[in-house]
Amino acid sequence: MDRKKFLSDIALARIEKTVRESEAMAGNPKPIYEMTLEDLAPTDHRKRFDAYASDIRQYVAWSGRSWPFPASETMIKEYLHDMFRTIQRDEMGFAVLDELGNASFHYSLPTMRKHRAAISWAHRLHGYDDPTKSPAVRALLRSMEKAKPHKPCKAPPFTMADLAAMANLLESDGSLPALRDRALIIVGTIGAFRQNELANVMKEDLVHYPNRGYTIACNRRIGGAQRSPGTRDDKPKVIPYANLPIDPARALDDWLDASGLQSGPLFRRLIPLKGARKKRQRESMAAGKPAAYRFADHPMPLSHPAINDLLRAAAKRAGLEPTLVKALSAHSMRATYIKTMRQFGFSDKLIAEQTKHSELIHFKVYDDEETLLQNRGAVQLMGALA
Repeated sequence: MDRKKFLSDIALARIEKTVRESEAMAGNPKPIYEMTLEDLAPTDHRKRFDAYASDIRQYVAWSGRSWPFPASETMIKEYLHDMFRTIQRDEMGFAVLDELGNASFHYSLPTMRKHRAAISWAHRLHGYDDPTKSPAVRALLRSMEKAKPHKPCKAPPFTMADLAAMANLLESDGSLPALRDRALIIVGTIGAFRQNELANVMKEDLVHYPNRGYTIACNRRIGGAQRSPGTRDDKPKVIPYANLPIDPARALDDWLDASGLQSGPLFRRLIPLKGARKKRQRESMAAGKPAAYRFADHPMPLSHPAINDLLRAAAKRAGLEPTLVKALSAHSMRATYIKTMRQFGFSDKLIAEQTKHSELIHFKVYDDEETLLQNRGAVQLMGALA
């Protein structure tokens, strides 16, 4: 067994034990002045463990120790400095170059900050002093930011005409994967889903209202646990029927009828038939019938890369611009909903009912020249006076 993997497994097992203990302590009420970090947010610990597990595993493997906690300030600085100097390499081991011919770095500044947050959380979880908050570590990150400035990469939106083109193309295909992809793309766009929400929707989360549509509960996080009730995320998303080329509820009906799903992940992997069944599949395809697929014995939801790939494949087949197709991701569906709603003049507060943004200030990320010119008071005043 790889020694680094063995050491990281030991560390993660110990951290997960602490998380389980904090969850068990959640049912024991204590005075607020006696509560510890573990008592205040036990479900948050589980959420952070899921998010930080790979980062902690990498840190433990780098340290060469089974339990590198508590760490010194010098150790944290060395770890971040090693990440900063790591060069991105291709499959042959050669350095990947950017447009100017310079070597590309493997880790971006946001990734390094996430690793620092993971180490910080592990220290606080076990009651250790947090070395990542020291002035020296903060100064190191600031100097790295100046040397390697980060430009945020936004997922580009597409248009509703693009969505209709993709939907019509997939509907005409008629195969089971095409019906799944059509439902996922339309529902993901109209529902303004986050990527992890869309990947973890279960059949049990759907409530059908005949002739009106569906509601989809989005209170699940990765791992299937429930989010805290009473929050904005606890309210379901609405997927209505519409007598339009883009009909999200009908697309969902077509996928459910064709797949026969009764429970489990709503959007899951499909496996082509093999062997003798594959021969019958070729005969069916030659006769003009759609190809046959089956579900995995232990169904798992589509991964994030799989959702990105199927969206790009549908966009490519629909004839979208190659530069747009290459930049598309699952978040493009959410960005499309927000941009389209803003183009029609709907308020951010109404948009947030579907997107589940906790603060309206987060919509600044979606500002562009078009929305800036459309939503400014001077523009609206001149329109009213015209």
